[in-house]
Amino acid sequence: RRAAYSLDTISIEVTFMIGPAAGIAAMTSLPPTLTLSALGVLFGGTAFLIWLVDPPIRDDREPVVDDVRPKLRTWLSWKLVSALLIAGGALFVLVGTELATLAALRANGDLGMTGLVIAVMCAASILGGIVHGAVKRSLPQGVLMLLMALLVVPVGLADQPWWLLMLVLIPTNLLCAPTLAATTETVSKIAPPRVRGEAMGLQDASTRLGLALGSPFVGFAIDHSSPAWGFAAAGLGGLLI
Repeated sequence: RRAAYSLDTISIEVTFMIGPAAGIAAMTSLPPTLTLSALGVLFGGTAFLIWLVDPPIRDDREPVVDDVRPKLRTWLSWKLVSALLIAGGALFVLVGTELATLAALRANGDLGMTGLVIAVMCAASILGGIVHGAVKRSLPQGVLMLLMALLVVPVGLADQPWWLLMLVLIPTNLLCAPTLAATTETVSKIAPPRVRGEAMGLQDASTRLGLALGSPFVGFAIDHSSPAWGFAAAGLGGLLI
């Protein structure tokens, strides 16, 4: 199960590496209306395929006591709530780190190196995901998220030149895919099979909440100080959540 979740997270990172570049290339070579319409069709087609395939969220070997949905208070435990909060905190750190990285590159006149820096960040995350999925026993979700947040706090001390910023971002991004994969694995283990889909929906809501909070919080820190403080805000904010 860990390997499967790691592979899923790795595929997201690959998409994040290829998607923006492909989108920019399409926007510059094709009419914008056509490009945006094609993206909409791709989104809709992907959603339709997921609905059509209807991938199972429960292993057939898992015993099901009955078909009665358990009451919310019986499965929404503090352990599950903690996992959801960690999920939100992880996405807070990730979106804050990306925003601070862009701000630092812009402030130092290195905006043209954004693609390379982001690609290296994604490659580091992919490498971490491969290792996480390959080992028999990995670090717990909470420890992974804690390390990821702590490692991003001092990045602002070395935000220039661009190649140094790229290098100091590698350690925290090595933990990106493992943290996301461990989050999904933790939620799927804690939630009973009968309500696992609902629990994973709560996980998705938690991650989106982290994304929604991270951008304005880190952006406020950058606007009222400097991009270097944006990294600190991303890490400390994630720890606070």
